[in-house]
Amino acid sequence: MYGQQNIHRVQYRQVNELLQERKTMLESLIRQKELSLMNGPEGSLRVSRHTKNEYQYYLRMGKEAPNGMYIPKKKMELIRALAQKGYDQKILRLAQNELKGINSLLHTYEGGCIDAVYETMPEPRRLLVAPFEPTDDQYVEEWLAEEYEHMGFAEGSPEYYTGKGERVRSKSEIIIADTLFRMGIPYKYERPLNLPGYLQWHPDFTVLNVRQRKEYLWEHLGMMDDAEYAEKALEKINTYISLGYYPGDNLILTHETAAHPFNTRIIESLAAHYLQ
Repeated sequence: MYGQQNIHRVQYRQVNELLQERKTMLESLIRQKELSLMNGPEGSLRVSRHTKNEYQYYLRMGKEAPNGMYIPKKKMELIRALAQKGYDQKILRLAQNELKGINSLLHTYEGGCIDAVYETMPEPRRLLVAPFEPTDDQYVEEWLAEEYEHMGFAEGSPEYYTGKGERVRSKSEIIIADTLFRMGIPYKYERPLNLPGYLQWHPDFTVLNVRQRKEYLWEHLGMMDDAEYAEKALEKINTYISLGYYPGDNLILTHETAAHPFNTRIIESLAAHYLQ
């Protein structure tokens, strides 16, 4: 329904986050340079080429001596301090101007962001209009409404059920599913993925970062102490990479062995890092 318009809200959030990060950096930089200039030497530096490879340095103090007083090279510490002062003055001026522009832009976003119009409308009016792109709730609802065919279970295989009543293949997958559900992270279990040159593939979980509107695949490799299983797991990871799914980018991997089982805290940490 919404097509490529879904990226607009993501772009706004990304821009807003970048502006906030830049604002914080500029505020810190301005404080540093103001302090540096308070402790800097008086006057300014003039540099003049003396020979092809040599320069002479002069101290300017107001308008009385526009060319400045000669500074011998034995006072290189003063020369460097004056040069740093000139640099800091320019940096401070530009940082202050940039911060002013960022504050103005952030104020504009806060006061009239187009993404907030629909969400701030009274409910009776919201029911009468179609937003130019979905809200988070609408996006998640549409994402979860997709129908797909599960892989199915072999007759007689162990039965494991999540807190929502979904059947999964292991106790570890119960931990993942229940943790994602408790954290409010949308997911789909064994949603088929059509990969070029391969039969239909069923990743353990397809999960959604709502804020970024980005899908991740989540594979749990649960018997890495079994040599045959480990070989197949490595082959699976390499296949994902060859098809553009990279660990830490759009592919989340968890592992365990009998001696090193994973737990809810690991899932919470990964989910918070990639999906919130």
